[in-house]
Amino acid sequence: MRYKIILSCLVIIISLSGCSLIPDKIAKSEEIVRTVEVQEIKKEINDIILDYLGTVIVNDERFLFSDVSGTITRINVAKGERVNEDKELINIKENEDNTQIIKSDVDGYVKELFVTSRGEVEEGNPLISISAYNHRASFGITSKDIKNVKIGTKANILIDGIETSGRVCQISPYPDESSKTFPAQIELVGTYEKEDYIVGAVTEIDLIIGQEEGFYLDINNVLNEGDPFVYLVGDDNRAVKQNITIKGYSKNKVLVEGLKNKDKVIISGTSNLKEGQKVKIAEEEVE
Repeated sequence: MRYKIILSCLVIIISLSGCSLIPDKIAKSEEIVRTVEVQEIKKEINDIILDYLGTVIVNDERFLFSDVSGTITRINVAKGERVNEDKELINIKENEDNTQIIKSDVDGYVKELFVTSRGEVEEGNPLISISAYNHRASFGITSKDIKNVKIGTKANILIDGIETSGRVCQISPYPDESSKTFPAQIELVGTYEKEDYIVGAVTEIDLIIGQEEGFYLDINNVLNEGDPFVYLVGDDNRAVKQNITIKGYSKNKVLVEGLKNKDKVIISGTSNLKEGQKVKIAEEEVE
């Protein structure tokens, strides 16, 4: 009987000793740590943009707009008067130290004056139109966007790889029956020669409807599983899923809600990443 008890004790001791000899990495598998790159979030101010496609058209009327707000102090031309390129047309007093002089950038005739002497103008207001050969961008504004676009709205435009700019000079009050969009035209900067652009060429239009301060992300760094979200690096260096709301667009960026200052958004290494997974920021790795 005593022999059996001693034998049992030896078996237990050997078993316990054997377990202690198994390496930790075999007894318990190591946790996989994902290396990631991050962007530390901070507030910035960007243009809010609406994207459209249009076509180049020709027109026989050219609009000139005010780039400042101020008071009309002098009008040097009258309706019907012939003007040459570089002719001084209108003086606008922006403040005590600055007066803007509006010059004609084309030869033609004054078709309309939209301002009066001593009158007030806002940035983007049309000042004068001149009868002259001219190019414009024609496009249609959706009913969703129509309330955000007005005469004088700035636009950046790309035509056959050439960058230019302009302002909205015409918006129809009625939608087109077939497209259900509101026909509109943009006065292009410095395009009044026949060879400037090919009529019918496609125009890529970025309408600048304002500026807004907030948190912006590259659109390619926003993930989506039905709703937009990003992964953050938490205090314990684990991935935290954070739902966000997209509030606006700015070129290749989106304005979002749901983040706070100095959040570390994971922008690389998100493939197959799971919430709660251990992560290591690439720049923190020891060489």
